[in-house]
Amino acid sequence: CLDRNNGAIPMWGIKKVDLSDLANAQTEDIGTIQLLRSAAKLEVKLSDALKAKGTVINEAYINYYNQTGYCLPTGWDEVECTEDLSMTDCFRLYRHAAVKQYLISNNDKTVLNIYVPEYDNSNVNYADEKAKISLDITHNGQRRFIEDAISFCQYSGGMPVENSDYNIVRNHIYQYKIVKITGEDILLEY
Repeated sequence: CLDRNNGAIPMWGIKKVDLSDLANAQTEDIGTIQLLRSAAKLEVKLSDALKAKGTVINEAYINYYNQTGYCLPTGWDEVECTEDLSMTDCFRLYRHAAVKQYLISNNDKTVLNIYVPEYDNSNVNYADEKAKISLDITHNGQRRFIEDAISFCQYSGGMPVENSDYNIVRNHIYQYKIVKITGEDILLEY
């Protein structure tokens, strides 16, 4: 997992430049290099209505994630600048799965997040290792644990669509807003 102590997020960027004149000068202005995150941001938050009712997220964790990964995405060596990289084709598979990493909470326990490396979540060979987020919530004065509450998949009407799992990809933000809690079920806006 990424360095939780200093909040640093690995970034990367590429720009093809001609440095042939550098031998005759002490410095060379190469302009701007656009940078992208080498990790994905996962965020779980409560709706304003749930916050107003005093609901809090005591803890949340992702059950499977990669402890390490590649800084550079697939295709980095085929482009001349960062902006030319295809965000839909940049997933770079690396498998070093670990179990249970806690998300970091804000002060009022209504927003939790974490940065993680890319994760192969749609491979049928690892069907038992799907990344999901479990929640420990206090709602209406009752504390409850909801295992595998959030899946990395398509949602329809606030509920997960079966067999629609997708990979966790670098430089993407996965935001899940909890809008309703009924028993052990949660309704999400994604």
